[in-house]
Amino acid sequence: MLTKSDIKKINALKIKKYRVIENQFIAEGQKIILDLIHAGLNLNLLVCTNALKSTFDNINFHEIKIAKDEEMNKITSLKQSPGCLAIFDIPQLKENILPEEWVLATDNIQDPGNLGTLIRIADWFGIRNVLCSEDTVDAYNTKVIQATMGSIARVHIHYCSLKDWFEQHPQKMVYAGLLNGEDIRTVQFKEPGVLLIGNEAKGISDELLPYISQAVFIPKLGNAESLNASVAAGIMVSFALLLR
Repeated sequence: MLTKSDIKKINALKIKKYRVIENQFIAEGQKIILDLIHAGLNLNLLVCTNALKSTFDNINFHEIKIAKDEEMNKITSLKQSPGCLAIFDIPQLKENILPEEWVLATDNIQDPGNLGTLIRIADWFGIRNVLCSEDTVDAYNTKVIQATMGSIARVHIHYCSLKDWFEQHPQKMVYAGLLNGEDIRTVQFKEPGVLLIGNEAKGISDELLPYISQAVFIPKLGNAESLNASVAAGIMVSFALLLR
């Protein structure tokens, strides 16, 4: 059964400080939990209602804790509990980016929904690695995890100084969305590189501008003031990987 100690630990992991200390994160919902298990992430705790217990009958885990609906409501980060919650270890990744691979990079993305969607975009287009600047929102924030819809299980997330990374990988082309860039319809994405997405309001940091190999502009045909960061990323990735 779910204990008070379990409830305390789960609620603590909603805060980044404790996720860092414990090197663990929360996932909720059948699809996301099963995706993470099948991807090989280490499962530490699994809690579900009795009605959902059979969903996890085939997983190799020593103990599933059964909780009442009211207990699930005490630990969920969502408006309504999906009836199951798990704690996983945050994977410790070594950079393994091949020269022929595309990479998605995020510069100071602050909205959890945007980062989650960017991870889903990477997964959809087969991009294995996402580089996040050190000031990008935590990818293991519960809102980000939910927004990935399970894609967090298949995409490697690396936090680093983008400036340092670009200096260490000068051979990588860096494509970035800028208002003074070349029309994306005429850009030649000839070789795999980094697709750099800037902050929702401020765009790309000044310190990263010298490392951009190709500035790209998405033409505006209507009257919207700006594009959502993840929408812009989806357009850029489409042109780079599908239309080149």
